[in-house]
Amino acid sequence: MNELIDVLMEIRDGIYTINSNIDELKAAVNELRGSGLYNTISDVCDKIDTAVSDIKGNGLYDTISDVASKLDDVSSTLDRIDINTM
Repeated sequence: MNELIDVLMEIRDGIYTINSNIDELKAAVNELRGSGLYNTISDVCDKIDTAVSDIKGNGLYDTISDVASKLDDVSSTLDRIDINTM
């Protein structure tokens, strides 16, 4: 009888965990969905594209990799200056 009670308690605990996970998932979906102007996935994608465009910029160094490369060049130049002055 005790074994049956233990099994039923494990099933109950599993159901509680599943319900908790469903609630967390529902909250995450609602957070992702947003409210107001950006309440669909396509609106969110458009907003992300706009943000990426703002980060990317326009001009000579218009990608993150270009900026990273330029920073590496600056770092190398500074290292050479330090070596030459010593």
